[in-house]
Amino acid sequence: MSLPRLDIIIPVRNEIANLPCLFDRLSHLRLPAQLQILCIDDASTDGSTAWLRERAEYDDRISLIHLARRHGKEAALDHAIQVSTGDALVCMDADLQDPPELLAAMLAHWERGTQIVIAHRAHRNDPLLRRLAAWTFYRTAGLCGLRIVPDTGDYRLIDRRVVRVFRALPRPKRHLRFITQWRGYEEAVVPYPRPARQAGTSRYSTSDLLKLGWALLRQA
Repeated sequence: MSLPRLDIIIPVRNEIANLPCLFDRLSHLRLPAQLQILCIDDASTDGSTAWLRERAEYDDRISLIHLARRHGKEAALDHAIQVSTGDALVCMDADLQDPPELLAAMLAHWERGTQIVIAHRAHRNDPLLRRLAAWTFYRTAGLCGLRIVPDTGDYRLIDRRVVRVFRALPRPKRHLRFITQWRGYEEAVVPYPRPARQAGTSRYSTSDLLKLGWALLRQA
């Protein structure tokens, strides 16, 4: 019996300092699934593109989509989800704040029939302003009736049945954090202590989070 295929989607924007460690940790995982790693390079300018191309030459699990101009993380993720063909997919940041080792627990839930598995940041090491913006976003979303699990990001596993529905949504509604609003899909939450970014600075700014919050609230 063949193993299921798990697509790992990684948006990349100037992460050359983090990519070697990320892929080293991914290569040491022993999971009950065939891994395919789809990297969406959002017009990096620091050598990330060249590094990924070289890595993909000797690792056939890796596919690279290079965006010639910057589109932003949400658009890059959406593009990758549109072309994913796995039995399930996981969205993961490249900065190692989404520990690859958590995939084992997420897969275990999926194998039991859970269709959405969400990584929950039980402890955060983000700067104070970032934590305050996140706190405001999730609490405001709750007051507006959006059922979004607090202190979560895009790090989550999604079954292909959910992916099909996600793809059919109009673009303004295609936000990963919004799918927990849907009824009828079994969900699980896996807590983890979120480490600090290993190197570099976040390309997903506080203003980006607030823009996402506004986009989500408009759907409420």
